[in-house]
Amino acid sequence: MSLFNLYTWATGSKAAFLNSFQNQDEQYEQAQAFWNGLENNAIAFVGLFLALGIAWAWFYYGPYNNMPGRHYRPTHWCIFLGICAVSTFVFTLGAAYLIQAPKLDGAWSIEIKLSLANTLYAVIIYIITSIIYCSYLPTNAYRLLKL
Repeated sequence: MSLFNLYTWATGSKAAFLNSFQNQDEQYEQAQAFWNGLENNAIAFVGLFLALGIAWAWFYYGPYNNMPGRHYRPTHWCIFLGICAVSTFVFTLGAAYLIQAPKLDGAWSIEIKLSLANTLYAVIIYIITSIIYCSYLPTNAYRLLKL
């Protein structure tokens, strides 16, 4: 099983993407190379959503809430969730562009959908990390998600 299968619910299948290039041999080869490039580097996308989801939650519950003058409100948690989502989208889109530049029709939308899926995964990781922090680890933050 390829790690890229985590994203097929958002990007669609390889066959569906390649179907639009069926009668054009040169573009079909380029489309196949584009998809394979993203598929072969799926570990980078998985690493991005894990790293950013965990890092933003850690920063919120650790260094940010240990600064003097914090009011420990749930809105701060939501702001960091938004920062996590936006940064994951931007970094994933940038990584996808660097890995495989979208030169074909429909390639840009695949990279956007991939970035949106990665954003959703990062938000889920942020929430899971928050639950763990609120329930088991010491923090000055508002324990919004304590079990």
